[in-house]
Amino acid sequence: DTEMANSKPADHLPPDRFGYQGFLIQQGNVRTLISRDGYRLNQVSTQVKVQRDAQTQNRTFELLRNVGAIEKVEFSDRTIAPDELGSFFEVTGNLTQLTFANCDLKPLAESKVAWPNRIMTVEVKDSTLTADQTKPILAISGLSKLIFQNCEVAPGALDKFNESKNLVSMEFSSMEISSQLFQSLANLNRVTSLQLSGVKFDKDDYQKLLAARPELEVVFTARAFLGVRGPLNVGLDDPGCEISTVIPNSGAAEAGILEGDVIESVNGQRIIRFEDLRIQVAQHVPGDVLKIRVARGGKRLTLDVKLKDVSTAPQY
Repeated sequence: DTEMANSKPADHLPPDRFGYQGFLIQQGNVRTLISRDGYRLNQVSTQVKVQRDAQTQNRTFELLRNVGAIEKVEFSDRTIAPDELGSFFEVTGNLTQLTFANCDLKPLAESKVAWPNRIMTVEVKDSTLTADQTKPILAISGLSKLIFQNCEVAPGALDKFNESKNLVSMEFSSMEISSQLFQSLANLNRVTSLQLSGVKFDKDDYQKLLAARPELEVVFTARAFLGVRGPLNVGLDDPGCEISTVIPNSGAAEAGILEGDVIESVNGQRIIRFEDLRIQVAQHVPGDVLKIRVARGGKRLTLDVKLKDVSTAPQY
């Protein structure tokens, strides 16, 4: 209401052919579109988020003509109807990424939506993905990257993506990867790149995946920051985890880790090399507290280390 009251007359959109109006509000690089019937479309650069409690009607997407070129769209907390997508694709000729956040995809499972082949990335977040709900995603012929964020993937659902001919990259974020999911990943032979961020998993399951798919490129994207470094001449796979540098004001420094300490375990998981430490930290998010056991001068200490956001890490 406040935003509508503060909008300029020039921001007032004329009635469309369906006979209703909306407001377009510019705040920096964020353009917010609010329609009379309660829809809110946020555009940051070329990204739009569509939210509403009830099922969207086709007429809402007519407003997108006033927003401009759209490349990324997120549907949030909604049931997606096949007919609305058809209208939506007509007004989004630059669309390359779709995000479904806590959405029910069941109505799309048996539909014949004409998915544009320009869509290359699909993200599913805050959802449970069943085998049946993979059908609409598999129908996107141009799909090359699939992202899961804070999701529960039902047994057998990931196996379905063996049918996707162009899928080469997968990303998992803020969730747990079970032994069964790792087995499914090992069988996705077309997938050559795997990105993990804030993902919890069993190290043995991860090692089995690497053994089964040695050609698979795995990238850990850290969200949390511990604050220690090893000697420059020690690689990630070299034995030993002796700390040569403790970053000031980091979680490690505040917990009392010192230069010369040798990290032996994290949360009970044995640390043999710096790669082990990197994998452990990559499974966590800022604010998590790790129990880190260190060897120091013939003694062993267990310290509680609170991880900080990686954005606070100094740049070198």
